[in-house]
Amino acid sequence: MKGNIIIIILVAILILVLIIGIVMGYFNYSANHRPEQAEFNKGTVPRELPNGSYNGSATVGIGSWLGKSFDAQAKTGVNRFADSDRYVFTVYPGKGLTDSREVIKIDYNQPTNPWWLKFVTDEIVQVAPDEYLGKIQVNVLPGLPMTYGYFRLKK
Repeated sequence: MKGNIIIIILVAILILVLIIGIVMGYFNYSANHRPEQAEFNKGTVPRELPNGSYNGSATVGIGSWLGKSFDAQAKTGVNRFADSDRYVFTVYPGKGLTDSREVIKIDYNQPTNPWWLKFVTDEIVQVAPDEYLGKIQVNVLPGLPMTYGYFRLKK
């Protein structure tokens, strides 16, 4: 009897991991075949981090999100929403999670953020003066990031 329960649990876990893998594969495939990916590949990493407020738009629904504010000297920032500023982040250059190229990382793994946001890392590249294209990366399974969507930031 105990052996059957263990087998059922293991099969359920395997099915769950397969479903997560299929969903992640779909999102990554879709994201990598959007026109934004080609533009992202052409973007550059600026010599200086973004500074000040930037208006935002996204290819996925993010509620009342208006953009981001950056403090280049402190290497930090916060998301701006219609009702308040929330979800702080740190900013630093580094290798992209799915593209293996240099990007500016926006890291939400901060003590004051909700637990679910700590799995998200945005990545941005500069596509024009005071304009950035970003990718929303989610680490659903450790070491296997998924591209959820794209966003733009303009001064």
